[in-house]
Amino acid sequence: MTIFAVAVALAGAIWMLRSPRHAWWGVVTASVALEVIHHWDPGVGQYAPVVGVVTGIILAYVLQPEVWQFIRRHRAHYGPFALYTLMVWIAAATSIHHSTSLRYAVGVPAVLFVTAVVLPYLWQKRQLTQEAWLVPLAWTGLLATLVAGGAALGFHQGFLVPVGRHHLLAWEWPFANKNTLGMLLVFSVPASLALSLDASDYRQQRVYALFFVIMLAGLLMSYARTAWIAAVVGSVLLIIARWRGRGVLAVLVGGLILGGGAVAVTGLSRWEHLWQHGLTGRTGLWRAAWTVFRQHPWFGVGPGNSPRALLPYVPPAYAGLTPHDAVLRTAVELGGFGLLVWGWLVVTALYHVVIQERSWPSRVWAALLLAALVEQTAESIFLGGVFFGDFFFTALIGIAWLWPSLSREEGRRYRRISSGVINR
Repeated sequence: MTIFAVAVALAGAIWMLRSPRHAWWGVVTASVALEVIHHWDPGVGQYAPVVGVVTGIILAYVLQPEVWQFIRRHRAHYGPFALYTLMVWIAAATSIHHSTSLRYAVGVPAVLFVTAVVLPYLWQKRQLTQEAWLVPLAWTGLLATLVAGGAALGFHQGFLVPVGRHHLLAWEWPFANKNTLGMLLVFSVPASLALSLDASDYRQQRVYALFFVIMLAGLLMSYARTAWIAAVVGSVLLIIARWRGRGVLAVLVGGLILGGGAVAVTGLSRWEHLWQHGLTGRTGLWRAAWTVFRQHPWFGVGPGNSPRALLPYVPPAYAGLTPHDAVLRTAVELGGFGLLVWGWLVVTALYHVVIQERSWPSRVWAALLLAALVEQTAESIFLGGVFFGDFFFTALIGIAWLWPSLSREEGRRYRRISSGVINR
């Protein structure tokens, strides 16, 4: 598996050096490859695909004068990202386990360069559009859903979930965890819906609508409960943005029908048991995270060290787990100062796409960001990390922070569509 990972890393680096404009495709592919390798052989080798792709992107762009001109032109926007990097370095220097934090001290600046500099730069150069952003997410989510469904139905590969007196097979393969598939679909389900709503012809509408239905079924079969809610939040926001009042009515009627049908088929008690069973472990992790945060309130225990820090305060069955909440993980690993910078980056990004702009493209970013934030209430996404939830969320923040300047030309292109489509 190590040889395979290195081969994938080299292929990714060559791909990015030969075709750097495909940086987003490379990021998506490498992030998913990391998760697949993690299923078979968790360890340092699992990071090889991301290292290869990120290294290739950096080598392709770091020496380009236009990139540094882009940074200087937007230097006011990059102050908080620089401050966040500084907080990661300080937390790493004062961490409880330096070798773990060192990977983040090197990796976070590299990830931020790709997601907050290169991708917005490609956007401004018109080499990356909103459609080109959503398509890799939609296709990757569809492929993962089909593979997980085939593995579960054909080969009984999956995770047994207790639901009432029964154990149901949750879809998760080729990932190590059903929640990982759910996290991917949190991004892919709204992405496919946005592509369908914004499609230029009926054929594309039908194709991406089919993607949406298939992935929604896969999301339900993953039994990733927070992912259900997060994907629904993103999809509902898109439907309301598309049809406004009629969208609200459609959501209410559709929700009542689907919810009533689910309860009628399975019974309310099974849903209660399914939800309560999932929260029992997380509440213990959250209490342990709060305890650790109070012990290290300023700079935390160091990036990546939350599993080690939580170890004395959780049962053996939960040893090695993160707090499973992005806010708590940031507080534990980067301390109160790091959490403040994290909040600054996230809140400002939301302000740009939710309040400052009211175009259809900004609503798409708002839907994806809010869906990701809902997912983070029960999953440990780390801003600047390399797992695909981390990578995708960081990339969304990078685009949203620069949205006011990046969207001027793109917004003019969509303004005619927005007035004719959203208000229809």
